[in-house]
Amino acid sequence: MTMVITHIAYLVISASVTVLVARTLKEHGAVFMTGDDADPTPLIKAKSHLLNVGFYLINFGVIALALRFGGDATNTKTAIEIVSSKLGTIILAIGFMHFAMMAILAGERHNNRGTIIASQVPVAEAH
Repeated sequence: MTMVITHIAYLVISASVTVLVARTLKEHGAVFMTGDDADPTPLIKAKSHLLNVGFYLINFGVIALALRFGGDATNTKTAIEIVSSKLGTIILAIGFMHFAMMAILAGERHNNRGTIIASQVPVAEAH
């Protein structure tokens, strides 16, 4: 029974941290991609949503894989140790994914800035 409680605690905490980080990325990612507070375009919203889905898939995949690793919890001490080592692994994975997403968003911001600047350059009419 101790292992069931250990797994449930691990899953609840891991899922909560993943959802919290994903919501933060989704909320601020579109603004980060555009570089201003203007409403993001449908393309930027779509890219932000797709990146968010990928973030969820990768992190929940790592959470599911990590579930089977670790020893058996025979008492409260070992249960806490198992949960904390698994959570440490998941938090490192989420942190890595967060920085990877930031790099992707920064690249998108750079690409979008060039597009915005290019669209603002007046085009001379041919006579």
